[in-house]
Amino acid sequence: MRDIPKIPMLMILLGGEILASASVVFIRLSSIDPILLASFRMLVAVVFLLPFYFRELKRDHKDVVPFSPAEIKPVLVPGLLLGIHFITWIYGARLVPAANASLIVNLTPVATPFFIYFSAKERVNFLEVLGSLIAILGCFLLARGDFSMDRQYFLGDLVIFSAMLTFALYQVYAKKRMTGLWRYMVPLYLVGGLFCLIVAIFTGASFLNWTAHDVIAIFGLSLLSTIGGHSIFNLAMKHLRGQIVSVFHTTQFIYAGIMAFFILREVPGRSFLLVAPIILTGLFITISGQWKIPGRKRPEKETSHVK
Repeated sequence: MRDIPKIPMLMILLGGEILASASVVFIRLSSIDPILLASFRMLVAVVFLLPFYFRELKRDHKDVVPFSPAEIKPVLVPGLLLGIHFITWIYGARLVPAANASLIVNLTPVATPFFIYFSAKERVNFLEVLGSLIAILGCFLLARGDFSMDRQYFLGDLVIFSAMLTFALYQVYAKKRMTGLWRYMVPLYLVGGLFCLIVAIFTGASFLNWTAHDVIAIFGLSLLSTIGGHSIFNLAMKHLRGQIVSVFHTTQFIYAGIMAFFILREVPGRSFLLVAPIILTGLFITISGQWKIPGRKRPEKETSHVK
């Protein structure tokens, strides 16, 4: 894959976070079975991405057979993880407030360093640790303030926390296995979508009585949050340090909270504006860990030779 400069990649990642944060709004507007919605958001994405997939194969991988076992094998595990992530995320997002859901599912800095270290042997540097701790502190302060963690939301919180773990784990695979963006993402979405579809059929999910909101949710999740969000996340994992991508995710609750306010009429608490700068500070410190400031070289000592 061609390298993307760091600053443009960070800007692209920021756009991906905004697009992905809209998912909680689409989920709350729909009433489709969570497993079926998870399936369709990926399968519709596959349909739209097929031209890009075949063009990339023709340009860079002419010897590759599309959707062959050799192409499916590298994305089998991450595809299943993505399917589980979407199922648990959609189910949990309907149980708790939008900003709360977005907050918990994006606590990936807690888990990502361990997954990345054991899979890719990528160590986390001091600034990344410091920035991550500040961002996580902001998240927990937010949880203690206006975002409810009581019994009525306990099940939703637990489900979304499991969605966070599968989210962090599935992204790590892109670090080592992505050889081309669409060559990786399209089979990945296909595996995840078919897995969710099979589960939906066996669990008796209803394919009938869809509303206009349901159709909008499917296309919104597919085009914006999946193609625009998750595809960018995996691309960023290939070109940036994993912990930087992970901490970027913690900002999603800010965009989700703003969207929920205007679209769902959910009013965030006062701590929303107080904690957001803390998380953004953690993000800035973590990003600064991407560049090493070269130290000044000490002048070599002159040695005199006595004859």
